[in-house]
Amino acid sequence: MAMRSFGAIAAREGSRRRREAAQKKKKAEREVKSLLKRYDSNNSGVLEKDQIVKFLTDLDDGGKGVPPTDGEIKWVLKQAGSADENLDPDEILPAVQAWQTYKQNSSFIEAVFQKFDTDKNGKLDRDQLKLLLQELDDGNEPTEAEVDWVLQCADEQDGDKDHAIDKTELMYAISLWFTHVDEKRSSACCIL
Repeated sequence: MAMRSFGAIAAREGSRRRREAAQKKKKAEREVKSLLKRYDSNNSGVLEKDQIVKFLTDLDDGGKGVPPTDGEIKWVLKQAGSADENLDPDEILPAVQAWQTYKQNSSFIEAVFQKFDTDKNGKLDRDQLKLLLQELDDGNEPTEAEVDWVLQCADEQDGDKDHAIDKTELMYAISLWFTHVDEKRSSACCIL
C-alpha cells in the first residue's frame, strides 16, 4: 500500500512540475512576442543591430538609457548563443539575462577598471591583470602560467584573441581565477 501511495504522490508531483514548466514556457513565449512586437520595427522576426541597441538601452537598469558599446553588443550576442549579428526569438531571453547580470555588476566592473586600468585604454593588459589576480588572492602573486591561462581562457570565451581583459570579460576572468584558487587550496590541503 505504501508503494502505491508513493507512486501516486510521485505521479501527481511529476504532473504538477510538467504543468509549471509548460506555464513558464508559455510566459517566456509571450515575453518574446511582446519584445519582438516592440523592437522588431521591420517585422523581420529577429532583432537586428540597431534594434538590439534600442532594446539594450531600454533595458539599462539605471534608467540612464546609455547605449551599449559594439563590444557589449558582441558579448551579449555570444552569451545569447547567436551565430550571427541578430537576436533570434530563442536568443532574446538569454540576451536579457546576460545584459541584466552585466549591468548589475557594472559598478564593481567600473571600480576594478578605475583601479587597475592605469593607462585607461579600457582593457587590462597582462601586468594589470596580474595585479588584480594578486589582490583577489589576498596578496599571493600568481605565476606567469596562471596569468597566461586566465588570458587564454578569456580570449577563447569571447573569440577576440587580444590577450587583454575588457569589461565584458572581467566577471568571467574573476570566476575562473576564484575557481582555480579554490581548487589549488583544496588540493594543497590534501597533500599535507
